[in-house]
Amino acid sequence: MIFDRYWKSMTLASLFILVISLVILAGNVASTGFPMERDIELTGGKRVSFITDAIDLSKVEELFPDYEVRLYKGTDNSLVITMPYEADENSVIEAIKNNFPIRGEPTSQTIGPAIGEVFWQQAQTTMIMSFIFMSIVVFLLFRSFVPSLIVLISAITDMTGTMAILSLLGIPLSLPVLAAMIMIVAYSVDTDILLTSSMLKLAGGTAWEAMKTGLTMTSATFAALLALYFISGSALLQTMALVLMVGILVDIPVTWFTNAGLLRIWLERKSKKGN
Repeated sequence: MIFDRYWKSMTLASLFILVISLVILAGNVASTGFPMERDIELTGGKRVSFITDAIDLSKVEELFPDYEVRLYKGTDNSLVITMPYEADENSVIEAIKNNFPIRGEPTSQTIGPAIGEVFWQQAQTTMIMSFIFMSIVVFLLFRSFVPSLIVLISAITDMTGTMAILSLLGIPLSLPVLAAMIMIVAYSVDTDILLTSSMLKLAGGTAWEAMKTGLTMTSATFAALLALYFISGSALLQTMALVLMVGILVDIPVTWFTNAGLLRIWLERKSKKGN
């Protein structure tokens, strides 16, 4: 197999995901003060959503050049306009109604800057606590420092890699994005535990059986998320589906190349010491 022949190179190559992701996020911090651009849910602002059958997005963008305009396509098309907290959402609603075909009444969301800051603080606390509790469970499960540390490194790499890609795609950090990223941590740990348990039990360094099972799970999950993304037409569901798909794609090399390679190195050294 190619993996058996080039597994050391694959281990090192996929570690670049972590390095490159950290460079991208560090650049964002240097320029904006945050790893990712934050959505109005975490900074404060207003958002108006419309249901429409067909609409020319470029004309909407010309009408509101200073606002963020997104169109989510599916069984129902959702037009979402995001604006600062000081903006008048009623004038936006009237302009859309007068110039474009919409169905039903629009929905609006207003979040004050103070509430947005509270959400941001709570989101950071939630992310930190999720990593702490996940770390405790992993260490209790394996009762060995090195395998547990490798699992944690893989989860961190999945998280930073996903954040870096979302940043390049222009997806802001929001509550749905944070919820999806916590799910990515859980998914990452799930595949890593599957791999680690298999390799520790076999003690021979092979990951092929676990890899077949894991990639089958990954393919089924990705297919379901892909259908959700293209069919839902919901801004929230499409955003979460996109984040999860990116996280799954990042997790494949991280788990089956880096994690498997590091475990194999550790098992080989452990076997030599035992002899």
